[in-house]
Amino acid sequence: MNSRKLLLSILVAATAWGGLRADSGTNDSTAIAGDFTYAQASGATATLHALTAPRVLVYFYDPTCEDCEALTRRLASSEPINRLIDEGRLQVLAIYPDNDSAQWAAHAPYVPPRWINGYDRDLTVMPADGFLFRSLPALYVLDESKRFLLTEATADEVERMLTLFAN
Repeated sequence: MNSRKLLLSILVAATAWGGLRADSGTNDSTAIAGDFTYAQASGATATLHALTAPRVLVYFYDPTCEDCEALTRRLASSEPINRLIDEGRLQVLAIYPDNDSAQWAAHAPYVPPRWINGYDRDLTVMPADGFLFRSLPALYVLDESKRFLLTEATADEVERMLTLFAN
């Protein structure tokens, strides 16, 4: 297990032991996601808070995860997600929460080109930012102010919320 995964496991266990929870479903509408920096294939970096769409789907994945591959295919074929992307009302940010750029780059062609695909080169995604994912894949929906609307959501929950938003 690499040091990043070990650190995440320890942090998740510590917060669970302390009574904190990151339940699936709606979140406190005043909780704002912490900002983080991600690297892109071009070598450029960007931040979560620089995204400007009215809705942002943050998708944490692992390139070696079979469940992540299946979820990527499902989300890529989702009618409400694609419609909102077409309308400029949704941005999908796919993030590999580790700094193994070789592993990330090998998988990058499998992420839809209409999504923003990045990796956590500087290991800046932390549970304190509100992204307390217990496993991967993990989905979060944010509004334009980066308030959490859904945390650790299922694909069905994301599609239901985005369908309502699209109409």
